[in-house]
Amino acid sequence: MVIIFKKTINFLCILLFLTNCFSENLECSAELSKLKQKAENMKKKIEENKKNIRNQIKNQENINEKISKLKSEIDALNIKIFKLNKQVLKEKQDIINYQKEISKNIADLGKFLASIHKANNPGILEIILASKSFGDFFDKIKLAKFFGNKVTTIIEEVDQKIFELIQKKQQNEKNLKEIKNCKIVLTKSRQNLEELFQKSKTSRQHSEIAIEKDENELQRVFDKIETERKKDEILKKQRNNIFLTPEGPDDFKISRPFKGSWIITSDFNDTKQRKKAHGAIDFSGPNFYGTEILAAEDGEVAFIYIDAGNNGRGYGTYIIIKHKNSYTTLYAHMSLATVKKGQQIKKGEVIGYGGNTGYSTGAHLHFELRKNGKPVNPSSYF
Repeated sequence: MVIIFKKTINFLCILLFLTNCFSENLECSAELSKLKQKAENMKKKIEENKKNIRNQIKNQENINEKISKLKSEIDALNIKIFKLNKQVLKEKQDIINYQKEISKNIADLGKFLASIHKANNPGILEIILASKSFGDFFDKIKLAKFFGNKVTTIIEEVDQKIFELIQKKQQNEKNLKEIKNCKIVLTKSRQNLEELFQKSKTSRQHSEIAIEKDENELQRVFDKIETERKKDEILKKQRNNIFLTPEGPDDFKISRPFKGSWIITSDFNDTKQRKKAHGAIDFSGPNFYGTEILAAEDGEVAFIYIDAGNNGRGYGTYIIIKHKNSYTTLYAHMSLATVKKGQQIKKGEVIGYGGNTGYSTGAHLHFELRKNGKPVNPSSYF
């Protein structure tokens, strides 16, 4: 009876401990889910800001192109304005010169007639009547007509030239006014475009500041996720140790397939949005794309698949390396593979770069360890 009671007490203690472990584990998993959801939301926000930056860069390029075109048009108008101003000034001076010429011709003619009058003081009729002969009479008549016609012709010719110059000047002044008005419109358009460019630049700067802020916050969230994940792993081990005495791994050990401290975003036993356990570990973090992927242990490249079209199916670009003791490692979703099938690889050697090929929602490394073709948890071998 006493033995049965002691066994019952021991069982209850174990059950209580297990219940506490499960409760803590569920609480930890819930916290992890919240953090992961927050990280996903922040990723979307960062991507939206990056998209806005790309749009603003394109918008600025278009605005700059339009501003450059307007500058060329304004420069061309300035040249026209300069030439027309020069032409108008020249025509003004020509008008003044012709007016002076008329005045001079009239003055010269007046002096000539005055000198004749001063010498003899005869009228035209008297000059004609004083003719000595019939031939002399016609000569004097011709002379009188000549002077009259000559003065009239000179005045009419100069007047015509002045009239033409005035018309040309007026037309040039009209053209000049139209060009200046056109320049005002183009200058206003250029100012509007420069204001739009400044607004676009400001929007881009705000997005860049927001991205920097969100990436810093995202890194803090990733750090929290890693902390919670470690707590989760400890609780899982505590729970598993109650019922299991696991068969430990053999002497096969691997290193993490990258430099730095990228976090685990999906662990070996993760079943979220899956029909079965993940069977691999996903590593990621800010700016993971292009990270050097390293061989976890010495071995031989057994298989390579290059996803040239990034068709979104399966592992994307991936590599399988064969190791001793029937172990293999698989590295998936890479942007680039740098090794060849059959190549001998040393631990820590660069085999490719992190990417987002295949069935993937973001840049990360899907890392598998298999023993005789069966997935085993890489965390137990690091």
